[in-house]
Amino acid sequence: MSIGQDRGLARFGKSPLADPTKSRGPLAGCAIVECGQGVAASFAARLLAGLGAEVIKIEPPEGDLIRRRGPFRGDIPDPENSGLFLWLNANKRGITLDLHSFGDRAKLYRLLGDADVLIHNVAPAQRAPTGLASAELCAAFPQLIVATVSAYGDSGPRANYRAYELNAFHSSGAASVSPLTSPYPELPPLRLFGNPAEFEGGLHAAMVTLAGTAATAGLVLWSVTTTPLGGAGLLIVTVPVEELPPTTEFGLAISEASALYCAL
Repeated sequence: MSIGQDRGLARFGKSPLADPTKSRGPLAGCAIVECGQGVAASFAARLLAGLGAEVIKIEPPEGDLIRRRGPFRGDIPDPENSGLFLWLNANKRGITLDLHSFGDRAKLYRLLGDADVLIHNVAPAQRAPTGLASAELCAAFPQLIVATVSAYGDSGPRANYRAYELNAFHSSGAASVSPLTSPYPELPPLRLFGNPAEFEGGLHAAMVTLAGTAATAGLVLWSVTTTPLGGAGLLIVTVPVEELPPTTEFGLAISEASALYCAL
């Protein structure tokens, strides 16, 4: 997961893509464009939509692959009735674009010209052909925060490796502490039900995006983790820099932040 950013989030409420009078929450007036397929980017954008952001989801002509995953109403496969797709994409608007097409990439760039944030999980090797190379986007749209989710980061020897839920789950080390851990390494690896690695990657992308919006607005993010009744919760508090206690030390590095996309 990585994020590249430039200044500009003080302009919240000025984007024609988002009307702050029609939404409530700390991100009211923030316009987010979401690209990619699967769980991670969709979950990140859904969390931010729940905080009041206006999210426009871009799907390829064949539709998000999650449309073909259940559960389905009546157990009848239907791309319009995937429970997972409907849940991940609540409170969003949508548009279909073929980003391999020059004309549709031009439409994407028009959206990005009015957006505050782009979130996507397109693999590094596929970004340039679809117009999503981070360096070029940040240069062309200096107001834009670009948050990307990738399997093994955007650089390094494994950057272009393919990865699926099973790979990410075991690469993270989470499998070693799961109830399904096998003492026999020669057996095929197992995975937990669902998409825990993708959901964790999406959660991290949302938190890093919040850090980017806070930094550009002159805020610092504080996080408090609690474990009521054995559960876990995360409280994100934004505090104006001038209101911080004088002894507080903090650091926020977001332009080159990266982490393994995994379940911890």
